[in-house]
Amino acid sequence: MSKKKLILHIGQSKTGTSSIQKFCQSHRQSLFDEEIFYPSVKKNGIDVNLREHNSFAETLCGISRYPNVSFEDACRQFDERFMSFPGDKMLLSGESFWGLPHVWGLKNADDFLPLYRQKLLKLKNWTSQYHLHVILYLRHPLDWFQSSVSHIIRHEGLLGKKVYRSDEQLYELLKPHMDYLSQINLWREVLSPDVFTIRPFDRTVLKDGDAVADFCSLIGYQGERLREIEENSSWPAEVTEFKKKFNETPHTKWKEWTAISVLSSIADNYPSLSAYQIDEVLQGRIISEMGQMCGELSSEYGVKFPVMQVKFCRDIRQDILANVDKEFTEGLASWSIRLKTFAYFMKGMLRNYLTGVYNLVKFLVSPRKRISLF
Repeated sequence: MSKKKLILHIGQSKTGTSSIQKFCQSHRQSLFDEEIFYPSVKKNGIDVNLREHNSFAETLCGISRYPNVSFEDACRQFDERFMSFPGDKMLLSGESFWGLPHVWGLKNADDFLPLYRQKLLKLKNWTSQYHLHVILYLRHPLDWFQSSVSHIIRHEGLLGKKVYRSDEQLYELLKPHMDYLSQINLWREVLSPDVFTIRPFDRTVLKDGDAVADFCSLIGYQGERLREIEENSSWPAEVTEFKKKFNETPHTKWKEWTAISVLSSIADNYPSLSAYQIDEVLQGRIISEMGQMCGELSSEYGVKFPVMQVKFCRDIRQDILANVDKEFTEGLASWSIRLKTFAYFMKGMLRNYLTGVYNLVKFLVSPRKRISLF
C-alpha cells in the first residue's frame, strides 16, 4: 500500500506566505472537495480553525503559543483525521518550519545550524510515515533582507528584546538566516523529502505572476478561487523611520499594538511613497557576499534569482516625517483606535489565558460555513 502524501509548505517569509495561507483557510472546503486536507486542530473539543501551522512548527523549537497544543498532540490529531480523510493529500503551511530558530533568541549564532538540525530531526519522527513533498519559495537574500528590516522595525516592540540597532548590525545578525544553502542541505540530509520543490519568488516566473496561483499549480488544486488581497504591505520609508525612533523607548505591548495600528492607517495616506530601503553601500556588500551562494543554488538546485542591482536610496522627506509625527499624536488620541486596540488586547488575553472560552465564542460567532474536518 502506497504512503499517503504530506505537502509541507515551509516558507520562506516574505514570499506571499500570508496570501497563500489566507487562501488555504478560506478555501478549506474547496481543497477538501479536491481531496486535499488542510487540517486544523481541536482544543478542549472545539475546532480552532487554524489559518496556518506556525504554532505547530514552533513547538519543534520548544515554543508554545495559541492554541497551545503540543507537538505530539497535534501530530496525533493530524494523523487520526487524515486516516479518515477520503483523499491522499494533507497540506500544512508555515514559514516557521523554515525560519526557526530565530537567531536573535540565541546566545551564540554558531548554535543556529545545530539547533536547526535538532528541529528537523524531531519533525522527521512524524513525517517519515508519509510521502513527503516540501515546497519552498526563496527571495534573493538582498530582497529578503530589505523586506525583513522594515518588518523587524515595525514589530520590534513585540519581540521581547532589542533586535535592531542599525541596518549593518541587523545584516550581521541575520546572516545565518540568509545562508540558504546550508539550510536546504539540512532539509535534504535529515528529512530526505521524496519531492523537494524550490522556487525563486520572482513574479516573472510565478504562474500568472501570482504566488497563490503558482502554489495551487504545485499542489494540484484546480478549483475556483477568489483573488486574494495581498497582505503585509510595506510602509513608506518615512513611517518606518518614525517607528525606528519610537522603538528607542520601551513600551507596553498595548501601546505597541496601538502604535502599529495608527502607523498602518497613516501609511495608507501615502501610497505613492516608496518603502524603506537600505543604503547603496550595504546593498552592494550583500550582493557581493551572497553572490557565491546564489551561484551554488543555481547550479545545484536550479534556483535562479533575478539579477540584483544596487538601487538608489532616496532621502527621507522631513516634511512627510513631520506630518507622520503630527498624525501619530492625533491618532493615539482617537477613541476608535483605542477601542480597536482594547478589543485586540482582550482577544489576546482570552486566547492566551481562557483558551476554551475564546474558542467557544469564536466558533459561535464565526459566519464561515462549518465543514467536517475529521
